[in-house]
Amino acid sequence: MLCVSIFDLSVPRVTGQELLDRIRSSPVLAAVPVVVMSASDSPADQERIVNRQAVFFPKPSKLDEFMALGPLIKKLIGQVGPSDVD
Repeated sequence: MLCVSIFDLSVPRVTGQELLDRIRSSPVLAAVPVVVMSASDSPADQERIVNRQAVFFPKPSKLDEFMALGPLIKKLIGQVGPSDVD
């Protein structure tokens, strides 16, 4: 079972918003925690992500910024619960 999904707002072939909508509308994936990374500083982009029950994470440009993603992922996986992660 997928325990967390992480993707960029700008993905090939489909926008990150569309991908997030597909995940949220899927009976199998709807409950999966999602982290959307982006270099966008648009409040509208961030609001659309949060309104779809996903976490907005500024795209890291330095190693220490990237490493901050680890505790967030650990927290999200903990929210899913060990019995849901197979």
